[in-house]
Amino acid sequence: MACYLQRNTALYAVFLFVIVVLVSGRGVILDSQGPVLVTEPRSTVEFANDSGTMMHCSAHGSPAPRIDWLMGDGAPVLPIPNIREMLRNGSIYFLPFGAESYRHDVHSAMYRCQASNSVGRVLGREISVRAVVRQKYEVQVRDTYVLAGNTGVLRCEIPTFVKEYVAVTSWVQDSAFNIYPEPKNDGKYHMLPTGELLIFAVSTADAHSSYRCRTVHHVTGDTVESSSYARLVVTEHRNPVPPRFNERVSPAPVRTGETAVLSCISQGIPPPNYLWFREKGNGAEVVGNSERVHARAGVLVLQSARTEDAGRYVCHANNTAGSERVELEVFVISSLSVHLTPQQITVDLGKDTEFQCVVSGQPTPVISWTKDGLPLRDTSSSRIRVVGHSGSTLHITGVSRDDRGMYQCFAKNDYEMVQATAELRLGDASPQLVYKFIEQTIQPGPSVSLKCIAAGNPTPHFTWTLDGFALPQNDRFVIGQYVTVHGDVISHVNVSAVRVEDGGEYRCTASNRVSKVHHSARLNIYGLPHVRPMGNYAAVAGETTIIKCPVAGFPIASITWEKNGQLLPTSRRQEVSSNGTLVLHHVDSSTDRGAYTCTAKNKQGHASSETVIIEVKVPPRIAPFSFNKDLSEGVRTQVTCMIEKGDPPFTITWLKNGEQIDASGGANFGSLGASGSSRVIQSPGLRVTSIDAHSSTIVIERVSATHTGNYTCVARNSVAEVSWMAELVVSVPPRWVMEPQDVHAPEGMSRLELHCHADGFPKPAVTWRRATGRRPWNYTDIVSHQHAQDLRIHSNGSLVFGRVQENHEGFYVCEAVNGIGAGLSKVVYLTVNAPAHFLEKHRNQTARLGSSANLRCEAKGDHPLKIAWRKAGSSLEPTVPDYRYVVKELNTTDGAVSVLGLVSTTREDSGLYFCIASNSYGRDELTVQLYIQEPPDFPRDLHVIEKGSRYVKLGWTTSQDGNSPITRYIIEYKTDAEVWHDHTFHTNIPGSQAFGHVNSLRPAVSYQFRLFAENELGRSQSSDVLEVTTEGEIPGGPPRNLKVDAVSSTELRVIWDPPDHDLWNGEILGYHVGYKEHRFAAEQYTYRTVEGRVSTANVALGLARTSIPGRQCQLTDLKKFTRYSVVVQAYNALGPGPLTSEIVISTLEDVPSSPPQDVRCTALSSQSLQVSWDPPPDSSLNGILKGYKVIWESMENFVANAKPETKITTALTVVMHGLERYTNYSVQAVAYTRAGDGVPSTPLYCLTEEDLPEKPANVKAVASSATSIIVSWQPPLRANGIITSYNVHYRAVGTEGKWYRRTLAPQHTSYHAENLHKPNQYEFVVAAVTSVGEGAHTASIILRPSAEVRAAIYSFGMVFVVPWKQDITLPCQSVGKPEPSTTWKQRGGQLIKTSAKIAVQIDGSLRMSELQRDDSGNYTCIVENRHGSDQITHRLTVQVPPAPPLLHATISTSNSITVQWKQGDDGGAPIRGYVLQYKREYGEWEEIKVSHKMSSYLLSQLWCGTKYRVYMTAFNRIGMGLRSDIIDAVTEGSKPDPSPASGDKFITVNVSWITLHLHTWHNGGCPLLYFELEYRRSGEDLWTLVSNNIEVQRTYTLNELQPGTSYEIRIRAHNNAGSAVAEYRFTTLQPAGSSTMSAIDLDQFIPQHTPLYSDLKLILPLVFSSFAIIAAAGAVFYCFRKRPFLGDVGSLRDAQTAAALDNKQNMEQREQYYATVRKTLRSPINEMATLERIPEYSEDIYPYATFQLKESVPASGESRCGSAAPLQTFVYHDPRLSTADTLQLRESDCNRYAKVRGGRSSSVPLHKMNKVGQGKSESEEYDTLGSDSDTEVGTSSRTESSNHLVDARHPVTMADSRVHNFLYHGPESSTSTEPSPIFERKSFPRRGRPKMLQLARYTSEEARASLGSVAMSAGSKHQSSNDGSGSLFATKLDPPSGFTDTLELSEAECDIDRGRGRHRIARDFTIAV
Repeated sequence: MACYLQRNTALYAVFLFVIVVLVSGRGVILDSQGPVLVTEPRSTVEFANDSGTMMHCSAHGSPAPRIDWLMGDGAPVLPIPNIREMLRNGSIYFLPFGAESYRHDVHSAMYRCQASNSVGRVLGREISVRAVVRQKYEVQVRDTYVLAGNTGVLRCEIPTFVKEYVAVTSWVQDSAFNIYPEPKNDGKYHMLPTGELLIFAVSTADAHSSYRCRTVHHVTGDTVESSSYARLVVTEHRNPVPPRFNERVSPAPVRTGETAVLSCISQGIPPPNYLWFREKGNGAEVVGNSERVHARAGVLVLQSARTEDAGRYVCHANNTAGSERVELEVFVISSLSVHLTPQQITVDLGKDTEFQCVVSGQPTPVISWTKDGLPLRDTSSSRIRVVGHSGSTLHITGVSRDDRGMYQCFAKNDYEMVQATAELRLGDASPQLVYKFIEQTIQPGPSVSLKCIAAGNPTPHFTWTLDGFALPQNDRFVIGQYVTVHGDVISHVNVSAVRVEDGGEYRCTASNRVSKVHHSARLNIYGLPHVRPMGNYAAVAGETTIIKCPVAGFPIASITWEKNGQLLPTSRRQEVSSNGTLVLHHVDSSTDRGAYTCTAKNKQGHASSETVIIEVKVPPRIAPFSFNKDLSEGVRTQVTCMIEKGDPPFTITWLKNGEQIDASGGANFGSLGASGSSRVIQSPGLRVTSIDAHSSTIVIERVSATHTGNYTCVARNSVAEVSWMAELVVSVPPRWVMEPQDVHAPEGMSRLELHCHADGFPKPAVTWRRATGRRPWNYTDIVSHQHAQDLRIHSNGSLVFGRVQENHEGFYVCEAVNGIGAGLSKVVYLTVNAPAHFLEKHRNQTARLGSSANLRCEAKGDHPLKIAWRKAGSSLEPTVPDYRYVVKELNTTDGAVSVLGLVSTTREDSGLYFCIASNSYGRDELTVQLYIQEPPDFPRDLHVIEKGSRYVKLGWTTSQDGNSPITRYIIEYKTDAEVWHDHTFHTNIPGSQAFGHVNSLRPAVSYQFRLFAENELGRSQSSDVLEVTTEGEIPGGPPRNLKVDAVSSTELRVIWDPPDHDLWNGEILGYHVGYKEHRFAAEQYTYRTVEGRVSTANVALGLARTSIPGRQCQLTDLKKFTRYSVVVQAYNALGPGPLTSEIVISTLEDVPSSPPQDVRCTALSSQSLQVSWDPPPDSSLNGILKGYKVIWESMENFVANAKPETKITTALTVVMHGLERYTNYSVQAVAYTRAGDGVPSTPLYCLTEEDLPEKPANVKAVASSATSIIVSWQPPLRANGIITSYNVHYRAVGTEGKWYRRTLAPQHTSYHAENLHKPNQYEFVVAAVTSVGEGAHTASIILRPSAEVRAAIYSFGMVFVVPWKQDITLPCQSVGKPEPSTTWKQRGGQLIKTSAKIAVQIDGSLRMSELQRDDSGNYTCIVENRHGSDQITHRLTVQVPPAPPLLHATISTSNSITVQWKQGDDGGAPIRGYVLQYKREYGEWEEIKVSHKMSSYLLSQLWCGTKYRVYMTAFNRIGMGLRSDIIDAVTEGSKPDPSPASGDKFITVNVSWITLHLHTWHNGGCPLLYFELEYRRSGEDLWTLVSNNIEVQRTYTLNELQPGTSYEIRIRAHNNAGSAVAEYRFTTLQPAGSSTMSAIDLDQFIPQHTPLYSDLKLILPLVFSSFAIIAAAGAVFYCFRKRPFLGDVGSLRDAQTAAALDNKQNMEQREQYYATVRKTLRSPINEMATLERIPEYSEDIYPYATFQLKESVPASGESRCGSAAPLQTFVYHDPRLSTADTLQLRESDCNRYAKVRGGRSSSVPLHKMNKVGQGKSESEEYDTLGSDSDTEVGTSSRTESSNHLVDARHPVTMADSRVHNFLYHGPESSTSTEPSPIFERKSFPRRGRPKMLQLARYTSEEARASLGSVAMSAGSKHQSSNDGSGSLFATKLDPPSGFTDTLELSEAECDIDRGRGRHRIARDFTIAV
């Protein structure tokens, strides 16, 4: 029995252990979850010190995670009183604090949130906490200097200590106009999102506005406006300034979705142009405007930034003076996001796994990994490896138990940090038996070891049984079990000295919470049967019981079970297995209990038996119980756990909240393991009492809050365990945790807390009330949400004061109530101490200059109070006696008063005074701003903001207002002639304005203005006087005498005269010619502008009145034969005037431009066609439709010179008769007007209908035997359709011969008639058949068969026309008996020999291959036998491509060449057309197709003076022939003349500009294309390029030269034939009144009265001049002797005579110096150094001379100046002079002219010109600048002339004249081929004198090759005019009559010409005169 109990107890313990582990263990795992952060603060937390902040952190998980906070170094965060609190919900609270409480380690530190539970631990991101102490700050704006026309940038200067928190919100202009940030703005002002204010196109008017910026502190919310005003300081430069960047600051990184601003604003003159590029891997791309991208004036705005916007951007700023570039890097920050997969994974032990961390965002973050909050280190030997791109993968090899927990991936860059969490769980692995013992059969005696190895998770546990019972407990059985390092469990059973009774079925069972696995095998020991004792067995009622008979011994024959002597089984519930297993199903306590006997037998009959007693046990059941509700502390309670059913004995155990209760003193028979609790707790006041064996009671004598919880009763017996739980809830009244106390606090304290903490159950509600007076009664509730910033109740119950104030003092009561008991309450008193303070912080005070002032300051606060005075910038020390300062003090009940008195104030007393009060509780100060008032200072910088013809808007800069607001400004004004007096006209302006309007002025009048400021103390002095001249007005009348003529079908010529002079209202700058179709009356006119020229001074004033000749305009590209309405209006600088009356005129008629529409063709019969069509569109008739022409020609048998037939009709249908049958015709229709035939329609091909065919062309018959005849024939000459068959009719000749018909296929042309009768004659006829029917019969042929067959050929001789290189067979089919011989002969009777090309076929035909032209000819076939012979002849024509035409040029013009040709051999086929190829000598070939009917062609639109190469090719139906010889032809014309006719006619010189008369330069027969102009000061090496693209015009003006300065200019003229260059030297005039003498005199110069002979400075030059003239005359005479072909000797003699006369006159008035200066040559030719000096002479004109206002030049011999001729003198002098004097000039003064010889030039154009850009628009020309396909360069602009008014106060005398000099360089040959520089210029319209555009200078032609073409623009300093007169003189200067310089050559030049036969030498000279 003891053995039985022992075995059953062991089984029971194992069973319970497994059940407990499976149930409780699995519940923990399945319900647990690692912590995951739900909310955490952002990466940066900023807060103001007086507001505090709270950071929340929460997480979810199971069990609920605990929230902790860590510092950046990992140290735990602890609460700091009044600084930092840790709340129960895991939040951290930073309390408001004063500046003195700032702690760097708390308020500027790194924090992290941590969440942990039993599964693991996770960390939050790093959080940068920054507390911002509220402090005052000021922002400043400063004046900005900006060049006129550029972009001004105003910036708000923010102190560095708050810069990162402060942003600019807006700008305020003139304290009235707000400007807010916008990403895109096309207006005048643009505030960038980054805070800068941009002001575009700054002008002087912008300098009068003031600007302030407004800012906001995004942490404290403070808004601050700049304390100062900023203005734009606008400066103007006369000279070009290259772009310069003021600063190069890369933009700050922006986040995606924000706006990025790139700025490269620079300053330059003219204002720079900007171009943005973005660098990419394959180069740079231009950044253009789009929906998100906006570029304007150096600012690039990227809206809604994207990550792809990041990169390097390049800004190019350029103007005519240079360029600059800057590179800016854009960084785009995209928010980091991280995703960790898988987020939760369960991995079986030993398996591999990995986590993927997917990170996005910019900049690219650094990835790190942690496990349970600790960093993971990646080592080569570690199982955990960080792999993948940037460490994005965490790989774990062979997962072990230590790997379970929480894993985190952190991504961090410079801006933020993010994290993601994942959990790794170990998989519940079922046990697996990795090793099992086997069945053994042994003899008794030896030892046996049985072993099992299992693996699984959790770690499996082994149990062993023998036949279902525990192993015997003796020394021979040893059980061992251990776990390997790999987690495997090894269990073994060792049996020593094995006996028979040790045999049986051994079973090892491995189990964990997942499942269990077992293995069994028998150990057979030879011996007699032996049944081991089984003892008692406890079966559970209702369950299934299995008992195995423990049989030993081997072998065993049978095993049986008996009960009560009966062999089992006896019912269905019983089963007995052969191995001795007894199974009882649904055990019943009444029938199944009892003794069961097992018997084992062997074959010999030996048996063994044992009995087992089965006891049936019932499991326990607990009666439900519960605690009473609403238990409060102090009461008694108890509950009883009673087992109402089950078999004892019972064990009863109590648990509280899952932990076992110590039941010492009570009955407790349970085991600790059975309850699943790991601890035993003791609960004071709780007693466990066992009433009997089946009940237990918990008794609590005095219930307290600690007794609250869940109580569980666990009952078990030997077969089962059950439990029941009841909840105990104890209500606890409130009690103090922190009791309120009285508090003293100073007034103004930033934060105060009255603590009132209480706890209880339920949690008490804490409320505060306050006494209404200073006594403790009449309390009122304090609502928690009321005055949230001033007074509020904290969540922990404390009363929090945001800022302590005096009215907070009083009684307060705190109450805590939870409904249990009476609650708690406590009255406390808050005492507020008053620190020293002022009710007002600042006050302004004024005092008159010289009076007394008292500054009063009243301080509040507790006594004693101390008050002190201080002044900003100086001290008011009481130790320093100052009789002017007096201080008086007076105490009051609540403070003190102090008065600072000042005696006899001065201006220096103005300033800021500080009154400082202090006591024991605080300190405060009051600032008093004292203003000493006086009358204002006078305004400054009086200037014009805007002006018109009848008003002026003035602006000024305000000065010191005398510390009293300016009440008004007074503007006084008068004309020049008036004087200032008391009643001068004036206008009052409000004092708040800095500008004013003066109206009712007169146009074009000079006024003087002065300004006064006035305040309450008086009026200021007057400002400086400003002189202003009012504007002109737009023209007041239309042009006169408008006339319009039709020139062609697309052109109208418009001619008009200028408006009446009195209606000009300013200089007429040009005309707008408007036109529109007359039928569109409502449409607007289309205008073409005809630009005029600036003929006199001030265009801006509109005062010029110089006559402008009649104008004309050619309107081109008009619609043909269309009525147009034409008007003209004049315009000046102020706008267009009225329109003329409308003139209606029609363009001329033209041929139709479209063919008839929808041409249709129908065959009416075999000889007629009907053609129909629709009319052309009316819009394309271009005239009155007269009718139609139908043109047709046959496409059969194409003949080269065949003329098509034509039929004229007015109808839309025509029928053509008499056509060929079944023939294809080409049909075209064309409409015609009076102007001629229009465009023919596309050829339409029509086929006439079929008809009966003609008879076969020939027929023959030959006898082939005695019974057969062969008939053959040729097809009809005209089939008239498609031959469908041939009919052969034959009959025997006789009186009644019957006709027979044989039908043959169309390809057969012979018929073999057989079975004929020899004696009969037969008659044959043949007819062709088409779809229409049978045609005519041939003539009959009669023949009889014959036995003797003579040789005969039944083939026909034919004509073959074959293309070359093809094969052909010439037929020769014959008959004859005997077989005839066949012979072929060629032309001339030559026998044809067979070869690879020629072969005779079996049937006698001749086969020829690869035919050539020489194979053409006659081929004869001869057959012969003894009976006779026959022959036929074929004619073969081989067609080849035609021979080349004979081409030659006949006529040449400047833009065309006419070529003629004669065609040679046509190759045997008609010529179908020609291809004409031509090109310039260095150009590309161009192709033109020419009709075969033509024998000449005009090549048009060619370049003038250019050599062309031409050849022609003909083609026929075979193909294209060989090309003709290439011929050369040259268009007429040559490059421009080497120089203009003479320098004096070409250049007009003034003080600061010169005018070039470009029209005097002869073009050499080819129209000039453009000019290039360079200049430099004399003595300088660098040339300044003015423009390399000056359009062809009459005059061109070079402005802004320095007065009295010597310059050199170089100008080059270009046409298609080449270029020519000329150089000149000149000296500008001196301004009036200067004492410096220039090369040209001032008109004020007075000559010295000294004897002529005593002045060596005059005598020596005269002598040298005489020698020079004689030498020059001799050289010219010698040249003409040697070179008579150079010109007419008579004309030369006339020229010399005229020159000598002029020189003589000049020598009488003034001395001349002549010298020759050698110039450094660029030519590489070394021989240039040996050139001799070429003496030249030059004369000059008086710069202020008077000229005749006539266009025509008198005939030779007449005086060009008549005594009464009206003359006008122009002087650049006083701009106030407005009239011109008419003078009389003596005839001798009229004949002063300068003459400069120009050299010949042969220069290639500076542009490579592949194509003439005629007809191009300006935009097209700009688009092609700098491209390889050169075009005409763009046009130059016409700008206003310089201001030159007339001065007639100085009469001109002979002695007043002085001479200025010209310098001319004339290279003989220039071979420079460098490409011309290319620039781009932008037009910027502006008023007044234009600025000079300074271009970069280069030292050589090579340097210039790197530049681009310079396009002139409006606003440049270089002025041009197409009119006949320059912008200074009203008429051109002509030389004296009879004067010529076209044929004169110096001796050296003669030598050069003489040497041209050998080689040409480039020459370059400087002739200085």
